[in-house]
Parts: sequence; C-alpha cells; structure tokens
Amino acid sequence: MKNAFDPNEVKWSLERGTSTIKGQGFLRTVGGEVRTCAGYPVKLVPYSAYTGEIYEASISGQLTAGIANKDSASGAFRKMTQCDAQGNFEFTDLPAGRWFAETIVHWQVPNGYIMSNQGGWIGSGIITTIPNKVTSVLITR
Repeated sequence: MKNAFDPNEVKWSLERGTSTIKGQGFLRTVGGEVRTCAGYPVKLVPYSAYTGEIYEASISGQLTAGIANKDSASGAFRKMTQCDAQGNFEFTDLPAGRWFAETIVHWQVPNGYIMSNQGGWIGSGIITTIPNKVTSVLITR
C-alpha cells in the first residue's frame, strides 16, 4: 500500500449530519434470479487516500476481502447497518462527504454431493452525500 491510514483525513465522518443513504444490495444468478444481502451487514466507509487505494485494489481483483478493516484504526470510522429481508438498507444522520459501501450477498447451489458457495463481497462506487438530501445507491456487480 502506498497510502497509510490518516485519521485526520476522515474525522469529518464522525460528525452528525443531515444526509441519508438508502440502498439495496443484490446479485443476479446465471438463471436470472435475484439474491439479496438480506440479513447481512452493510459497512459504510469514509473515502480517503487509504480507503480509495484499497477500493481500487479490490475492484481490480488484487484484494479479495472488504475495504473496512485493513488498518485496525480505520474501523473506528466506519458505520454499520443491516440489510432487511428485501436487501434494503439505510444510513441516516450522515455528514456531507464521500463514502464507499459494501455488503455480502451469499447463497449456495448443489454441486454433485456438496453445496457450492456463490456470491461474496460486493461494493459500491464512491457515494457522495449532500446535506438534507437522500442519496440512493445500488450495490451490485
């Protein structure tokens, strides 16, 4: 990693704001069925040079896990919620800023005598929140 985590770069994310993010996490199966993030956590991570570098590595396939906890100090700045039964989620009282969101969509399919895991971590692009506005986001591939 080129960029170290700098808490001063994301301290704004701890402030209470008037922005909201509403979204849904889902994937489509090869057969066209929709699978959601129902019951799984959604992590909201403030954008910084550090988290941006991890995000870029993640979407290019160089990093296979989520973006929120590579440096343990960065975890203090993330926000968490949970997907409802339809895969919807919401973050409220956010300050204006740039964020990444990530969640899990997971299911299993028969593979001979065993079940094969499908899906995995999925992440958003950069989400920009604006005071007194609701920002809609879809987390999918």
